[in-house]
Amino acid sequence: QPEFIARQFLYERVLCHNDVYVGNILELTQRNRVILIDFEYTSYNYRAHDFATFFGRCERKAFRPSDIPSASERRQFIEYYLLQFGDRFEKNSYSTAEWNALLQACDVVVLEFAMMNAFIW
Repeated sequence: QPEFIARQFLYERVLCHNDVYVGNILELTQRNRVILIDFEYTSYNYRAHDFATFFGRCERKAFRPSDIPSASERRQFIEYYLLQFGDRFEKNSYSTAEWNALLQACDVVVLEFAMMNAFIW
């Protein structure tokens, strides 16, 4: 079931930036905020696409696997994102094992998209 939930959520077509990489992210450290810029490629896409673009192009201009965030970093990011949808993802409605399985399943889906993005870009 965690894989079904992850795929259902990450395959939703939503408004996506479609070019989330370090050059299009402004970090406002004094305000503890992050802002996306350059919305030239914005359109509806699969939710996982922006995750994959961000993770796959984090700090690079060419493909180097070492620049992709670690599994724990990716899952931390995914967890924070899921928790923003409290009506759909209330952490205390899952056991620890179920929640970790959901994060793992989301990570797998995002990595599948990352492979496609590496091919496209």
